Amino acid sequence: MEIAKGLWDALWASPQGQGAFVAGLVAIITALITSVVTIYVSSSRGKIDARLTKLRAELESEAAERRAKFDKEIAEWKAGVDKDAVERRHTFDERLAGLKAEFDQQVNAHRLEIEHRTLFAAERVARELMSHDNWQWRSFKIIQAHLGGFEANELRKILVRAGAIRVKSNTGQELWGLIERNKGSIGAERLAPDGGGGGVEIGSFGERIIQAPVPDHEIP
Repeated sequence: MEIAKGLWDALWASPQGQGAFVAGLVAIITALITSVVTIYVSSSRGKIDARLTKLRAELESEAAERRAKFDKEIAEWKAGVDKDAVERRHTFDERLAGLKAEFDQQVNAHRLEIEHRTLFAAERVARELMSHDNWQWRSFKIIQAHLGGFEANELRKILVRAGAIRVKSNTGQELWGLIERNKGSIGAERLAPDGGGGGVEIGSFGERIIQAPVPDHEIP
């Protein structure tokens, strides 16, 4: 104690000693305050960092939830648009198919009407040709020459619808005549001229001769 008291008295005995003591005391206090402040700042920085990390995580989570909700809404909207587009396309296709069917029906009806008119006109012309006063029978060649545009068998069907029957001449030529003008030739297969302006008919069974009442068939 005595030694410590002696040192203290010696220290305070001179201004230099007092100044050194005060400077040392200030340094100690400064170091202590610095340490305390450093510890406080470090602790606060840790808390701030923790809060920032937590806040960032919350923001990221909220952003993810909003993004997921937005993506879901976009997907639902897109699905609705696609569904509406499919329904509209289906409706459009149905209407288009209906219009096409109606158009095709009208075209077919018009085509059939034209065909019927054509066939009717062809039948009328065929009857006119076979009603000629000078010829009771008309050769198929002559009929084809006057009624062009028809295939041979189609033209034969027109002649049948016009009320004609078919026979052959003595040379094998195909002849056609109206049934009402040649009722006596029904069942005959071949017709030949008799040299007197009339017609000689050779039946399919045996030889039976019939004198035609009008001049013979035409020879083209």
